[in-house]
Amino acid sequence: MFSYMFCTVRSFKHSCLYNVKKYFHSLYFQAFMSLFQNIIRFTLSIEISIYHNRKHYLQITDKIILI
Repeated sequence: MFSYMFCTVRSFKHSCLYNVKKYFHSLYFQAFMSLFQNIIRFTLSIEISIYHNRKHYLQITDKIILI
């Protein structure tokens, strides 16, 4: 009886730990993915702004050359 109870308690503990670990892993994974997406968006926006600035700068230099 005691060994059976111990076994169930142990399996219960194990399942709880497994669920908690799974939850934390998924949570950390989601957080990491969102952070990664934000970094990608941030770098893309910087690249786009640099590209636009360069384009703008080229237009200005073209106008100066025309003048």
